[in-house]
Order: sequence, then C-alpha cells, then structure tokens
Amino acid sequence: MKSGTWNVQGCRNKREEIIRKLNVMKIVLVVLRETKNKGTGSETLGNYIHLFSRVKKYERAKRGVSVFVNKKWKSSVKNWEFIDERILKLDMNIWGYKLTIIGVYAPNEDNGDKVKDEIFANLNEETVKSGSGRQLILMGDMNGRSGKKKLETQ
Repeated sequence: MKSGTWNVQGCRNKREEIIRKLNVMKIVLVVLRETKNKGTGSETLGNYIHLFSRVKKYERAKRGVSVFVNKKWKSSVKNWEFIDERILKLDMNIWGYKLTIIGVYAPNEDNGDKVKDEIFANLNEETVKSGSGRQLILMGDMNGRSGKKKLETQ
C-alpha cells in the first residue's frame, strides 16, 4: 500500500492539485499537515475520501491535519476520529491486520512548552488507547530538531 505524508501549507484552493498528484503517484493513503482550513468532517474528492481535522470555525485558519484514502480502500476504514486540530486517528483493517494510523502535525519550537506538552499528552493517550491488538502507524510532522541551539554571546 503506497502511502505518504505531505505538508501542503494550506489546501483550501489546492484540492484539485492534491488529487492530481496523488493519482499520478498512485498513493493509496496520505496524511496532509498544515491544511489551514476550518471545521471537521469528511468529503469525497475525485477517487479519494478526505477525512479532516481542522481548526474551529471561529478561529483563524492555521494548523490542521487530514487524511486522503483512495475509494478502493473505503471498506477497510472502520472508524476515524478527530482528536484535535493537530491529531487525527484512523482505524483500518487491511490484509488481516488491524491498523491504527495516527496523523500528527506537532507544534514546532516556537510554540510554548504548555502547547507542546498538551499535544504530546494527547498523542500518548491515543497510542495507549489503540491497545496491543492493533498495529500502530504514526504519520505526519513531529517537528523534531536535532543538534544544539547556539546561544548568542555578547
């Protein structure tokens, strides 16, 4: 099953382009991050089912995570759940395996510790809830950094 993850930097006016590229690359499942749209729900777009977790309607459009699943795999999707505007969980049964796919758009270093702690606490809770009877796949952008930050010296 060909899958991937993609930071789209807003998808409101890019849906046709996204679908076209997914079809060309024959992607079955993709997690999009930084969708910058409002609301939560599902829709059919071309050959794909689009499941989305976005910021609340009254907030400025930012963040957001969504999953595109090829319609051929629709019967494999057993459940999906919006956790928050940065986490979406999808349960699928594929080839006899029970899979939980968690799409994540984690905060970067510019966000405060409170925001990061809350998101990672939610992520940890969802991974634990998946249980040992399911295979867990974590996809998205964890916004990790490596190396040491240089401090300015005066």
